[in-house]
Amino acid sequence: MKRIVIVLLFALFQITSANAQTGQTLLWGDTLFVGPTFGTIVNQGDLIIAGNDALAQPKNRGFVIKIRNNEVINSFFHPDVDDSTGTVYSNVTNIADSNYLCFGTQYDNYDATKPAIITKLDSNLNFISETIFNLPPQYSIMGYGVSLIENQDAILYAFNAHIPYMGGGEDTDLGLLRVTSTGDTIESHYHHFEYPYGGGIKVFDIRKMPNSDKYFILCTYRTTIYDYRIIIINPDLSIDTMYSYNNIGLYTYGTRKLGHWKDDNTFLTGGEYHIFSKSDFGLFAGNLDLEGNVLDIVILNQLDMQEKPAVTSPIASADDSTIYIVGYDMCLPCDPVTDVAILEVYTVNSALDVLGYNVIADDGYYRASGVLTNEAGDLIVFGTKNVGNSFNYNLFVTQIPREELELTTSVTNALLNTTQSAYPNPATDKIHFKLNKKLLQNGVRIIIHTITGKKVLSKPIYGIGNVLEVNINNLPEGIYLFEIINDNQIISQGKFIKQ
Repeated sequence: MKRIVIVLLFALFQITSANAQTGQTLLWGDTLFVGPTFGTIVNQGDLIIAGNDALAQPKNRGFVIKIRNNEVINSFFHPDVDDSTGTVYSNVTNIADSNYLCFGTQYDNYDATKPAIITKLDSNLNFISETIFNLPPQYSIMGYGVSLIENQDAILYAFNAHIPYMGGGEDTDLGLLRVTSTGDTIESHYHHFEYPYGGGIKVFDIRKMPNSDKYFILCTYRTTIYDYRIIIINPDLSIDTMYSYNNIGLYTYGTRKLGHWKDDNTFLTGGEYHIFSKSDFGLFAGNLDLEGNVLDIVILNQLDMQEKPAVTSPIASADDSTIYIVGYDMCLPCDPVTDVAILEVYTVNSALDVLGYNVIADDGYYRASGVLTNEAGDLIVFGTKNVGNSFNYNLFVTQIPREELELTTSVTNALLNTTQSAYPNPATDKIHFKLNKKLLQNGVRIIIHTITGKKVLSKPIYGIGNVLEVNINNLPEGIYLFEIINDNQIISQGKFIKQ
């Protein structure tokens, strides 16, 4: 199956699919139903993964494992609290003396409020201490969150604070918790927003602002629609400013993370988008400024496939100029025993040029949880794979050296060499595309979208000669994206301006 790249706002060549040929692969959790929620690299290469085992009795049981040289060398499972209470870890922070601070929550089916847990482990994941942190009474649980080390003895944790309401549903506020390296609470703050039709905040990332003592939070703000927000937090945990960036022109509400700051104080982000309907999934990378203005965006799509991002961390920086976007194809409905869901990665540079596409694994039913990179820029992906003839999800980890990722830095499809840019550009009533004569005789399909993704033309064209002429007299003025397809391959794509 061919994978294609659809680029908004600038032209780009086609990327052909390529399989990563080598790399270390680990499957872990033979008797577990693994739910990985967080991963980080520590100590120049060790991999820490946290999550929960859904088969633990009586309830889910939080775990933390350390992987070195493709082997699990240490593990910690939270002991059962009582006959009805389970635990989940959503974040692990590597603190002073190579110790770890694990943020999680306790829960059961009978208590409306569930306390948070902050577990301190040593470098070998042995238990040191645990702090129980009770949220204010209006909140039921500390949901997924992200952490930031402020200094040697202060960690800032941003999380989803759930608010239960009648009918069994929940809204979520923004919770901020500052703790010491021992897990003791220094201060906490909660920011409530009005959700007239239900909804709430969902936190994706927290970073220190460049050249500032303030903090940057990337999150969704959902009411009747999904809106993405950048929230700037003061050192005292109050909100400084809040910006919306749902002006991408796409119906979006999926997971995303910050890739890295650029030198011009803009940042790269990536994750999931939906276009016009909840059934059209895809991956994207974008360049935003600190006030939420979308400067550029690239849409990464397989042909006729639905793609979901890694669920907790879909983007990672290989260096100051390269990012990885990781996801998996979405088969609905799926049978985890018989169906295949592949893992995949797009490599993109800081200018949002797509450098390559690789299939990471395609021999089973996979779900991606996160992507990481080490100091060498190697790709590390973790998630789950169903093993056996039942619902038996094991942890999947693979590491692929950067030099073994097949990157494309020039056009590789010979058909593209026969194609030139659209002309005239800008155009008023007609636009022309120069093609290989044989291609036009065999027939091509021209597809034109607005920059917001609305399809305005899709038609097959046959002809004699080597110039394709399209009447655009009825199109409104603006910027348009075009694709010319032959035999299910994009042989030309780019943009033009209608005056």
